[in-house]
Amino acid sequence: MIKTQHTHRHKHGSVSLLLAISFLLLAACGQEPAPQEIPAPGVMVAKATTRQVEEISEFIGRTEAINDVKLRARVQGYLLERNFVEGENVEVGKILFKIESDTYKAEVAAAQGDVERAQAEVARTEDDLKRFEKLYKTQNVSERDINKARNDKLQAEANLTSSEAKLQRAQTDLDNTVIRAPIKGRIGRSIASVGSLIDPGGDPLARLVELDPMYVSISVSESVLLIIKKKQLEAGLNEDQLPRIEVHLKLPNNDMYAKTGKVVFVDNVVDPNTATVLVRARFPNPDELLIPGMFVRVLIGREAKTEALMIPEQAIQEDQAGKFVMIVDSENIVDVRRVKIGRAANGRVKIIDGLQDGESVVVEGVQKIRPGVMVTTTEAPLPSSNGN
Repeated sequence: MIKTQHTHRHKHGSVSLLLAISFLLLAACGQEPAPQEIPAPGVMVAKATTRQVEEISEFIGRTEAINDVKLRARVQGYLLERNFVEGENVEVGKILFKIESDTYKAEVAAAQGDVERAQAEVARTEDDLKRFEKLYKTQNVSERDINKARNDKLQAEANLTSSEAKLQRAQTDLDNTVIRAPIKGRIGRSIASVGSLIDPGGDPLARLVELDPMYVSISVSESVLLIIKKKQLEAGLNEDQLPRIEVHLKLPNNDMYAKTGKVVFVDNVVDPNTATVLVRARFPNPDELLIPGMFVRVLIGREAKTEALMIPEQAIQEDQAGKFVMIVDSENIVDVRRVKIGRAANGRVKIIDGLQDGESVVVEGVQKIRPGVMVTTTEAPLPSSNGN
């Protein structure tokens, strides 16, 4: 009996010990580490700054090739050769097409024979006239005979002139069986295939355009025309010196074209229906980035400069509600500010409404922040003030 009670107390003590250890382990596992501070995210900011900017007039223009040639056959015949790859650049004088020429060679040979016969006739009549003139002095021929000799010579000379013209025409037809590039440029697709019968009344065989330089034509208002004329007068330029007036170009993807254009032509009449004047500028196109028929935007600067609030263009964000920027206040707290923007140029954009001069906008690190958080900031330099 005593042994049983002792065993029971021993088991009870072991259970209590295990429970105590378990509670201690659970308590140890449940301990939370001391909280650590999360560093504020870093962003790059730039200040909204009031600057002197040049007002820009913007126009929709269209590119045009300075030289645009539609290659046509000038004689009829079967196409024997096409000596180019569609879309390649060709040099002046390159043989592009050859037309069957056997018929035209025969016509040249026949015309050459007619010329030689006419030359022989002229020589004979000249000899007859000389002989008759000698006989006339000795009164061995009548005046009627010598007049006839003179007329025969004139008729022979006329026949020679006609024969030479026919030979020249036959030779031109023969030469036209070979079609060469009249300008340097890029050739388009070929309409005719080798073996096709072609003639002067048919469609153009191909189109050849010169791509460098390139024209851009725009219709400008009378007020902008006066700006161009004012620049011209102030610089003492005449019409031949118009290319010294510079313009800029924005491509269809909104990128600025790297080359500067120059005004080369201003029309001499105002369109009464639109009150605009045709102006043409010429742009270098060494990389052939511009091709005829592109719609582009042409920028022409005005004389007067105005003050405008400018920020880096990369600070502008957009959502369904419109455009906005992330600003950082004096306590380094982030907020959202809706803005209305104007024209962008040289990496900066004009702020019409929504910001004040000196406010800081986030230009890098927007993805790391949200309104209400505190940040650390680094100043980003504004783009160069050179330009419009």
